[in-house]
Amino acid sequence: MFPDSITTDRLRLQRCCRDNVSVRELYAAASRRNDHIEEVTEHLSWNPHDSMKVSRDTLALFEEGWDDGEVATYAIRPREGEDGAGELAGTCGLTCQWDQDCATLGLWLRKRFWGRGYSGERADALLELAFDDLDLGVVAVTHHAGNENSERAIRKYVDANGGRREALLRHHGESPEGPVDEVRYTVSQAEWRAANGRE
Repeated sequence: MFPDSITTDRLRLQRCCRDNVSVRELYAAASRRNDHIEEVTEHLSWNPHDSMKVSRDTLALFEEGWDDGEVATYAIRPREGEDGAGELAGTCGLTCQWDQDCATLGLWLRKRFWGRGYSGERADALLELAFDDLDLGVVAVTHHAGNENSERAIRKYVDANGGRREALLRHHGESPEGPVDEVRYTVSQAEWRAANGRE
């Protein structure tokens, strides 16, 4: 159902599974072996991986979601010519709520890859997947309230694709410390088509 890989101008999104990402590689990026992992996970729903078993189980969970047609999780790798070409920069996902005709975007990046515009480039690719290939009606994205970096990145690509900020949802998100407020944005298929000249 989901394409195994997606290529953008600067990125290669590849199915995040044990065939494409080794347990050791994910552990190095998502554990405390990554010097900036506390900053990376500050606004995420998961803690740094504390063992290679957690990384292995995470990859197995990604494979299960993919096989079930519920979640397309991709490893993000910069393409040739980019600083860090070929390295695991992070992961992104498209979670499909088929009964609601909606999908949700997710992303995390290692700190050395922040500030390059990769968030928007990956979002554009996954919006095309959601609307052109999967024919979903709406794509949503949220960020924890107070996460200014994510807010800037999300506003930029949501605005460019014709979407809008919907609401502040109190105690809607999760963090290792408990529930958190989230800000939700949406782009409809009709808005995306109009903004990208695909009507």
